[in-house]
Amino acid sequence: MLPRKQSTCNGVKTRRAYLFDRTTKWPDYEEELLATLRTHVTPDDSVVIVGGGWGVSAVTAAERGATVTVYEPSNEQVERVKETADLNDVVESVTVQHAKVGETGEVWGKSSASVVSPSDLPECDLLELDCEGAELEILRAITVTPDVIAVECHPSHGVSEDDVRAVMTDLGYEITNRAHESQSDSVVILTGELHSGS
Repeated sequence: MLPRKQSTCNGVKTRRAYLFDRTTKWPDYEEELLATLRTHVTPDDSVVIVGGGWGVSAVTAAERGATVTVYEPSNEQVERVKETADLNDVVESVTVQHAKVGETGEVWGKSSASVVSPSDLPECDLLELDCEGAELEILRAITVTPDVIAVECHPSHGVSEDDVRAVMTDLGYEITNRAHESQSDSVVILTGELHSGS
């Protein structure tokens, strides 16, 4: 495997690019999820991210003063999240759990992660689910009530936007934003805000 070099994803330093890649900047990477974080995360918030990917969401939340807990099941990606936090000087604000939340969902690459029940997720102000098909299982089983939930809906993994929307509504969330992921028209991001009084 080729070594990786420093690159940026939506302004966040990563090592996503391989040594000989011409592209080293992805300015629109995860733009819709990051816009939710930029809009809703304030200093001293607690953010839980299920599906850490490259760590870009974690860094974005930490740079806004949040304490971030990331659950990532992929052996390789858990190291990438830690590396990205280090590259962006937010290691003190980001805790990475090598764990898969729930039993469903696709994992990128190999995984030796433990499994965490969705009901064991900690209280938080914002919950981000980018978990490749585990969205519904997690939403149906969570016991926490964050002010905001952002969910990537993955129809290619059998998760429909309508089903996610229905579960979020049943949990007391009003869908305040709907956007397509810039890298895939089939992936929809729903942002829900907890109704006051819920």
